[in-house]
Amino acid sequence: MCGVLATREDEQAVNLNPQFVLAQDTLAGLFLKSNQINLAEHHAREALCLLPSDQAALYHFIQGLRRSDDKKELPDLIKKLAGLWRESRERKRCKIATRYLKSSQVRNERVHLEILRTAHETRTEDIRCSPNG
Repeated sequence: MCGVLATREDEQAVNLNPQFVLAQDTLAGLFLKSNQINLAEHHAREALCLLPSDQAALYHFIQGLRRSDDKKELPDLIKKLAGLWRESRERKRCKIATRYLKSSQVRNERVHLEILRTAHETRTEDIRCSPNG
């Protein structure tokens, strides 16, 4: 029952806004689960037309083609999906590395400022304690 309701709501969303990629993706996945392969392929294709790098739509499209008779597109689509996954992993690694570098820079700056502050305080105390100060 829940799947039917979700399908109706996503169909309404697509009818209101055919450019709604997430609804197209969701419908492709739901139709795939309910073994309505032609509808799943249709919505996956629509999502891919709107956003060619949509991994979920590409995955749903590949799964639909695997269950259908038309398998000639599969090798190229699988390569494309593998490439998108690779790019996605690289972007995540870069983000993590950038975040780490920024956090270590902040730590290093804090340590550096702490050293400068300590040196300044020490220098100030030395001046106060010196007979010439």
